[in-house]
Amino acid sequence: MIIFKSINKLNKEVNFKANIGFVPTMGSLHKGHNSLIKSSKKMCKKTIVSIFVNPSQFNKKSDLKNYPRNLKKDIRLLNKLKVDYLL
Repeated sequence: MIIFKSINKLNKEVNFKANIGFVPTMGSLHKGHNSLIKSSKKMCKKTIVSIFVNPSQFNKKSDLKNYPRNLKKDIRLLNKLKVDYLL
């Protein structure tokens, strides 16, 4: 799995004219995400998963602060699922 920390680098490296699936997430991956990723892998040649916790999606700053984050665990799961790219 290739990890991109910049959308610009992803755009330079990935051929978006190819058959690519995209699974947007906010991290804290669970069985629902697993199912979406597996479907993408069956239907597409490559799969990109994004992890982005968008502050504008939270009404309260405390909710944003308390949103569960475990990037190391998420990366292990994505590696296990053989995701091609992580943004």
